Amino acid sequence: MTVAVGWDASLGTFFAQVLRARVDFSGGSDDRLIARLGTRPGEIPAPEHLVEPLKPYAVITPEIIALLRSDQAGGAEAAGEGR
Repeated sequence: MTVAVGWDASLGTFFAQVLRARVDFSGGSDDRLIARLGTRPGEIPAPEHLVEPLKPYAVITPEIIALLRSDQAGGAEAAGEGR
């Protein structure tokens, strides 16, 4: 299972995707999307809001929250909002 989290500056929201690798008996594989959050503008305004919905899949530590806040700040500066 793979859990990806981040900041989408264009939507102004944090996001998460949960993928589960699926392997078939012919040797092929693909990733199956299990959960997707943060697809609408402003849907997840704070990284702490990812903690509960992701509990079945991952632990969002204070360190990860700090990294997400840093991503958000970097995105705002790149867009000229950090001035």
